[in-house]
Amino acid sequence: MGSRSCPLATGPASDEIPERGEKLSRFFWQLLTGHLKSDEIVRGRAKQLGLQLPERYHVTVLQFDAPISDKLHQQIRYTLETTPFVRIVLHAVTDSQLVLLAAAPSPSADDEEEPQEPLLRMVRQMKQRFGISPVQSCSGMIYDDYAMVERSYQEASALLQIKQRFPEETKAVFNYTDLGYYRYLPHILQEKQLHRFENPALRKIRKYDREHHSRLLQTLEVFLNNDSNVKAAAELLHIHINTLTYRLKRIAEIGGIDLNSMDQKVTLYLDLKTEKWSSNRE
Repeated sequence: MGSRSCPLATGPASDEIPERGEKLSRFFWQLLTGHLKSDEIVRGRAKQLGLQLPERYHVTVLQFDAPISDKLHQQIRYTLETTPFVRIVLHAVTDSQLVLLAAAPSPSADDEEEPQEPLLRMVRQMKQRFGISPVQSCSGMIYDDYAMVERSYQEASALLQIKQRFPEETKAVFNYTDLGYYRYLPHILQEKQLHRFENPALRKIRKYDREHHSRLLQTLEVFLNNDSNVKAAAELLHIHINTLTYRLKRIAEIGGIDLNSMDQKVTLYLDLKTEKWSSNRE
């Protein structure tokens, strides 16, 4: 992360007490980088700084489409200080990202509101007031142990990376808890790279496509993406169902695949996703 930061805390504004602002800034970066190893240490340090920590919290990363200027930063600070929707405990700016430590609602059986909703309301408020809004909003999991701030930050950052690489598939995902199997893709890719593994069925189909200028791999991916729904896949591929049925038969023959086997389809699906993840990173 960059060196530019300006955390915001409850109580007197940081501009009024520069030394306190610097201490809060240092404190927040220590939290984000895991330098404070226990909840007790964090709470003790917060007490020394006169900072009231909420019972539960999560870290959110707001990604803007350009570096955050001083003017934009002032507008952001005003929004964070005046928003009625969520309590922002600390914040930091680095390049084009705004990192927030936000209070999370207490768990309640009667509370059906998503944890991200107050932040989304704040983002809408920012847009209404200043005409600015982030291109992405990503939150880590909620914790009550302040030794876990680094983890919540890493979760928010991981979600941001995945949303950038799979924008359509994850456009409705704002919380790491809702990410589903996508959270496992980096680990699956790491395992595949460690053993230099390439799915043999996909390798055969890819080879066939190169030699015959066909698109069987694309056909398989669309078919799997649509939960093996032949009608939906055919419509997306702009081909007749009979044509798709023929292609699937050839895919099964060339790759040695049983398209009635859920285990094989799940494996193919995840291998296709990790290949996409790897190619996007490159």
